[in-house]
Formats: sequence, C-alpha cells, structure tokens
Amino acid sequence: FTLFGGGTLLDDLNGTLQLLRDGPGIAPLLFWAFVLFILISSFTLLNMLVGVLCEVVAATAEGEAEDMIKKEAVRRLTQVFEEIDTNRSGTITAMEFETMQNTASIVRALGKLGLQYKHVRILARCLFEDD
Repeated sequence: FTLFGGGTLLDDLNGTLQLLRDGPGIAPLLFWAFVLFILISSFTLLNMLVGVLCEVVAATAEGEAEDMIKKEAVRRLTQVFEEIDTNRSGTITAMEFETMQNTASIVRALGKLGLQYKHVRILARCLFEDD
C-alpha cells in the first residue's frame, strides 16, 4: 500500500521519506530506491494521461472533419440541384436530370463528391424507371 499510496499517488510522501531517510541499517538505500520508484511511476502516470488526452483530441478532430465533409457535401448537392431545377418547382424531372448528366460543371461537382458518371446514369435509371 505504501508503494501505491506514497510512491504513485504521493500521499503522505513526507512521512514515508523521513522514515526511510532516518531509519536504521539499509533504510537510506531504500530511500533512494523509493525516490527512483516515485520518478518512474510519476512519469508512467503522466505518460498515460497524455496518451488519453491525445486520443480524445484525435477523436474530436476526426469527428469535426466528418462534420465538415458532410456540410460541404450538402452545400454542393444543394447547389447542384438548384442548378438542375430549371423550372424552380423544387423537384427534379427526368428531363432535368438528363440535362444534368450533360452539364460539365455539374458532373465536376458530383465528381468532387466521389460520384462517377456511370453512377449518375444508374441513379437516373433507378429514380425515373417506368412503372
């Protein structure tokens, strides 16, 4: 208990060190061993705390990056769909979607989102399939 409480958590450190320093026989040698243990355990504990802090910061940064990517995708898709919707009805017709496939700026914008031209054509077939 003394190693954990006094050496790692530094609880009642003064009393423990005085006892080892002033003790008879081999106690002064144990004093220096105990000081070495304190240094090693303190650095170990500090290292673990820094590691946990780095993990939290990295996870937060990753979450923020995902949010930024989602917001950018929504912004670009909104821009693309506003450009496609020529009659301003709020919906996209098959004719407007077909026009979109032939517009270079829209194809580039969809490419930045990771959509390939062939995927857009497949999406058109799925969305506007005849019943």
